[in-house]
Amino acid sequence: LGYSPGTPKGGLTAQVVKFDSLDALKAADPSAIRGKIVYIGFRMQRHKDGHDYGMGSAIHTQGPVIAQAKGAAGFLLRSAGTDPQSRTPHAGVTGFRDPARKIPAAALSNPDADQLERVLAYGKPVTVKLDLDCGIEGEYTGANVIGEITGAKYPDQVVAIGGHLDSWDLGTGAI
Repeated sequence: LGYSPGTPKGGLTAQVVKFDSLDALKAADPSAIRGKIVYIGFRMQRHKDGHDYGMGSAIHTQGPVIAQAKGAAGFLLRSAGTDPQSRTPHAGVTGFRDPARKIPAAALSNPDADQLERVLAYGKPVTVKLDLDCGIEGEYTGANVIGEITGAKYPDQVVAIGGHLDSWDLGTGAI
């Protein structure tokens, strides 16, 4: 997830504790979280207006921050995407702002989240190893992408389109 630190060399191995929602994490006793990897399994549903994305977004921004404050060693969430078969998770950005108060945080693809939940359903301790090579180093210069296409039939009419380019998780440049 954006603004997540990497794991220590060799990775981070810890027991997973599952929460069904951000509210459940907020209500959790810190002693149940301390030293563990918090996992939130909120499953977004497809809606034409995308209204589940607001909760998915809140989980990836607020979840890692809350988990860290309660003593978690790491954070995982189910992909904010709705494709049940894609092995590419929709990640997003965390709400971390203080470099000294960050924990490794990542998104699982929906099939991988399904597998984790199947194993957790047995009711026995589940341990996961996170090995994240990420972080933000140094300064950078951002840029905008602007294009104009003049129509052949109606060259004086305008259609404005906005877009979003980034690469928090899958590449080294805008994709």
